[in-house]
Amino acid sequence: MGGTYVEIGNVSVDEHECVSIVPGLIVRKCVTVKGILRYPPWYLHKTLRFLEKYHDIYPFNALSDRAYGLDEVQEAMQKAASKEVPRAIIEPNKVAG
Repeated sequence: MGGTYVEIGNVSVDEHECVSIVPGLIVRKCVTVKGILRYPPWYLHKTLRFLEKYHDIYPFNALSDRAYGLDEVQEAMQKAASKEVPRAIIEPNKVAG
């Protein structure tokens, strides 16, 4: 009885990725369902400072499939949207290629 189900960061709107729920069970079991979409604005600043401080120590670039320059933003967005590249990095100083 009781408890909380939290769905964090799932922004998919694909109808094929739906789940079925029985609302009566939520009520009878006194369960709370909470969706979390984003983070507090201050957290982005904190994260960027962390990356700036530790980018030489940890392999953060391994978290991405490809880095794109500013002139390749359109390509990066298209490949990310089609899921050809799950995580793209935009590097302002990167030369195309």
